[in-house]
Amino acid sequence: MDIQQARQLAQDETTAPDKLTELARNKDLLTRQYVASNPNTPAKILLSICWEFPNEVMNNPIISLLLLENPSILTCKIPFDFNEIKKQTDWEMKRLGITKGQGRQYLKQHYGKRSRLQLTDKELLDFLYLLRSMSVNNLPTVSIKTKSANNNQITSAKSIQNDWSEIPF
Repeated sequence: MDIQQARQLAQDETTAPDKLTELARNKDLLTRQYVASNPNTPAKILLSICWEFPNEVMNNPIISLLLLENPSILTCKIPFDFNEIKKQTDWEMKRLGITKGQGRQYLKQHYGKRSRLQLTDKELLDFLYLLRSMSVNNLPTVSIKTKSANNNQITSAKSIQNDWSEIPF
């Protein structure tokens, strides 16, 4: 099954719960996000992916019915695997064209830490959610001025992306 088919099935409210369970383990982020929004997704699956897509799970139409049955149903446990989350941040940084140096700069400015290995679990998840919320088109842009050979005169200004200092967190 290709990505488009998986996404269509994940969005289709008539997709069987067993199929949605299978799609919840798909490597494609958007497919899993659609599963979290699908009212036909089994409660057990919603609880297993609520840490990854909290807004989609909370806005899933079936949640209000599940809460009537069991008011404490939304106590989802986060299956935190630091190495897996770190891999996901690697992939997101690559997708956005963010260098490791730029990532380090951001971590140092916003967390006072030089490496993701020094982050708490919550900080690492926050960093991952920030990366996921970004697209290549909404990265901040800054002007860089270059000087001529005599170092007195500005000869050009070019616009570059990925200055992490301007990303709100």
